Amino acid sequence: MLNEVNGMSKLQFTGNWFIDLGILGFVNLMEEVYGWDLERLDNEINQNENMVFCAFYPVAYLYSWIQDRSLPAGYIPDASEIERVATNLDCSKAFDCVWWKFIVPMFETLWINKKIDEALTGDYDRKNKKWPDEFADLRGCASKLHGAVNNLLKVKEYEKEVRKLLNRKKELKSISRNDIEKLMNLIDDGNVEEGLKSKIEDIHSKMRNLGKKLSNCWHNVKQQVNNNEKFFRLPIDSSFFKNFMFYNTSKGILGQEKDFFKIIIFDIKDANLKKIDKTINKLFPSFNEFSNEFFTEFSINLNP
Repeated sequence: MLNEVNGMSKLQFTGNWFIDLGILGFVNLMEEVYGWDLERLDNEINQNENMVFCAFYPVAYLYSWIQDRSLPAGYIPDASEIERVATNLDCSKAFDCVWWKFIVPMFETLWINKKIDEALTGDYDRKNKKWPDEFADLRGCASKLHGAVNNLLKVKEYEKEVRKLLNRKKELKSISRNDIEKLMNLIDDGNVEEGLKSKIEDIHSKMRNLGKKLSNCWHNVKQQVNNNEKFFRLPIDSSFFKNFMFYNTSKGILGQEKDFFKIIIFDIKDANLKKIDKTINKLFPSFNEFSNEFFTEFSINLNP
């Protein structure tokens, strides 16, 4: 996080023994075990703040978010690519550049999978999640996929067989993308009778066709986003950091970009950042009880 108070990013003691022992352990690990020269590294960071905080950090943070959940990343940028496109840009331009060039492509697979799941369950046509009318082709493909699933499950003997193949006990109202892939693997093993096999293959074909169209749509997201930012929302969420608004499900992709950037530069004019206390860390019960446990310097009144 950029420190707007003194313009520098420094490793410094807090006065709290618990945190300070952690800092000492970190310093020892980095210098003695990994051989890092932290003083040189600190100087390099201070000389390249825009590059570090507004280019490398957002890409690394969201890639880490994907990896921590064992989810597929659509694109993994190389550090040299990030440096090449963000060099000599100010913080705002560097962030905007890496957002659209690296972060958005990183979420392609997750976004496509989420949209396919919405098609399979019928959410694509429900009030709060309805896909925009201008994407009529996508809606048509989603409707065909959802219809094919319904046609399969309304045949009782097929529904019972699918339930058996998936090792489910309750009657199936819908099937997921992972269910379809599992059924396709069972087909390859020769464990599915011909009539059911034909229906499953048809569903899989429609699912792949929708996936291709969604991929083409995602590749042009920047040109189509203005009136459809909720449709293109990056599929990220956090059950804990709810006042970090880029996690909030009410935000579209443009709102996510804007709010992520506010946190990086610590925009103290943003009302949501005034609420940061125990939301930052579960080991930080309250500002009053642990007033010397700072993660950054505050220049605002936390208790208005």
